[in-house]
Amino acid sequence: MWCITDNVDGIDERITTIKFDSPTFGGNPYFKSFNKVRIYNEELNSDFTGKVLYFDLDVIIHNNVDFLLEDIYYGGVTTICCSWVHKTNYYNKKLGWAKTAYLEGNSSIIGFFSDDSDVHYIHDYYIQHTQHVHNDSVGGDDIYLLMGLHEINQFRVGNIYSYMLGFISAEFKNLSKCECVVDEEQQVWRNNIPICILNHMPFASKIKHMINKEVN
Repeated sequence: MWCITDNVDGIDERITTIKFDSPTFGGNPYFKSFNKVRIYNEELNSDFTGKVLYFDLDVIIHNNVDFLLEDIYYGGVTTICCSWVHKTNYYNKKLGWAKTAYLEGNSSIIGFFSDDSDVHYIHDYYIQHTQHVHNDSVGGDDIYLLMGLHEINQFRVGNIYSYMLGFISAEFKNLSKCECVVDEEQQVWRNNIPICILNHMPFASKIKHMINKEVN
């Protein structure tokens, strides 16, 4: 387990830390919500072997998440399908896990192969076209990934929910069509679903939920 941070104090010694100001991350024009682009850096990934599974800090894990590894493919990154935002786009669409993502993506959880040149390209393109990316991807790295420049997979729906936005489940009929069920009830702990993301929640509230562990 690795932790990328600007403050390594107090972190369990069994966790390897990577500081943002290390040589790997030095001197490049990362900006606010684009900081996450650093994780696609080929130099950083030379320390890893095989599949890499990344979590934001504001992710609560209820149960075993090994199944996420099954949806990581060569040829791009795997992100969360979060199409609860635009419900009209659900039907008759492939939900990503066959190397194409038609629906909204969220990067709270990301999977990729450490030696995948398509992943390294995401970082390199950003460095070479920083201002262009900032101008065209208002909203951060999620928008940048969905610009059409990169191949995006998505974790299969049914295992990840948003505390603030709801939950998507689906019954797959075949690779090109599925029937989605959307539960829009907000601010509900779904302990039977393995993973919760705290997106669209004020920062102070996120800290309270994570520190107080209000999940039964």
